[in-house]
Amino acid sequence: MPGYCELRAAYESEWTVFDVDVMVMDYEETANVLDGEASGRSKVRGRMIRDPIGAFIGHKILFNRSGMDLNAVSSFDALWNWLKQHSVEDSIYIRAADNQTSVEYEAYYTSFSRKLEFVIDGVRYWNDMSVNFIPMDPAVVPL
Repeated sequence: MPGYCELRAAYESEWTVFDVDVMVMDYEETANVLDGEASGRSKVRGRMIRDPIGAFIGHKILFNRSGMDLNAVSSFDALWNWLKQHSVEDSIYIRAADNQTSVEYEAYYTSFSRKLEFVIDGVRYWNDMSVNFIPMDPAVVPL
């Protein structure tokens, strides 16, 4: 398992941990720098003029079931239901891997998906749930 992920709604005090029957299969840390209105190319030489607001560090996470048993199926469904329930809120909190430690930040997500792998005896086995967590605030700001 390359990483872990804990989620919390803004109004909840306890973290919801999805690491027993749901696996983090792919873990990508992203960084996006946002420039302000004063940024752009100069008119004289075309040199780029930067006006950085900050660097936003987020995570793209791919979740999978940990197995074929019904606990794994229901835990995977619980993660999907948690994401559906909190998707219309302004933000959630995420605790995720960062270098050799972890980072906690307020984030939002606007889309998430999963694939139906197969159906056995009426049980739907979903897999490959992908979520892109986008930070609400920059993690790094100019001095």
